[in-house]
Amino acid sequence: MKKPSREFLLTLMYRILTVLYASLIFVLSSMPAPPQPPKEFLFPYIDLFEHAAEYSILGFLLFYSIVKSKRQYLKTNAFELSVIIGVLYSFTDELHQYFVPNRVMAIEDLFADSLGVLWGAFVAVALIVYLANRREEVAPTA
Repeated sequence: MKKPSREFLLTLMYRILTVLYASLIFVLSSMPAPPQPPKEFLFPYIDLFEHAAEYSILGFLLFYSIVKSKRQYLKTNAFELSVIIGVLYSFTDELHQYFVPNRVMAIEDLFADSLGVLWGAFVAVALIVYLANRREEVAPTA
């Protein structure tokens, strides 16, 4: 039996992490009163900051899950696809919250989620570019 390649295992790991993280978001959204930081950490609009931070991780994971695909179309359009999928997931999450007691569907949350997805995907692209440039600097010249 052929041993799975390192690339395959990394791709699988990113996809599993992405699904687990999206599931965690769903679980937290299902709580009528999700956990909140201590009062001394509260500042105006912390809720929007939390949404953006939460979804930036999702955007990062989505990008890596897609860019590691074997399909060239997915690799080429990984940024756009990760943003689209992340924003759609955010919309379904906000819609889901409409039906959860003590929760509301809020357009400002959807906006913060979308900015978070965009930021997370951007950071993933920047990291790939940085690592690629670093490898070129380290590689010996012939």
